[in-house]
Amino acid sequence: MSLKSYMTLFAIIYFVTLTGCKSNGNSGLDKKVLNLPLIDLLLVDSSKMNTNETPKGKQTILIYFNPDCEHCEEQTKAILANMDILKEAQFYFITNQSLAMLSYFSEYHHLNKYANIKIGQDYSNYFRPTFKVREVPFIVIYDGNKRLKKIIPGAIEIKQLFEFLYN
Repeated sequence: MSLKSYMTLFAIIYFVTLTGCKSNGNSGLDKKVLNLPLIDLLLVDSSKMNTNETPKGKQTILIYFNPDCEHCEEQTKAILANMDILKEAQFYFITNQSLAMLSYFSEYHHLNKYANIKIGQDYSNYFRPTFKVREVPFIVIYDGNKRLKKIIPGAIEIKQLFEFLYN
């Protein structure tokens, strides 16, 4: 191989390495997500609401999920099993799937018994392209001032969620 070929190969590897690196998951996002965005949701009872209804002072957790995703299922179970610790946070379970799937998921997990959980369809398809979702579950945490705290692509251990919320 000639020196020119090595230099070209090195340049390609260097570029791929740089573009493949990930920071804290916030790079490349639209600035409009630095504050809790207004996401319109169609709830399982066919009423509409948006994330603006979260009171200031309450941490907000947006969970983009798919009702038939095994990892989403496990993440939901872990959250519900620890709701006594998480009850001060407001949860929004968000998906683009059908209301029928949402309704089944909600009923199966008895989500309606938790005042701090809303589950809805992102009928305007805002979430996925705005947050550049590539996998589910996809968790976004906002602090009590509605400022972005953490983006977590993929499922996480409940212990890590506690750390992000309470540190």
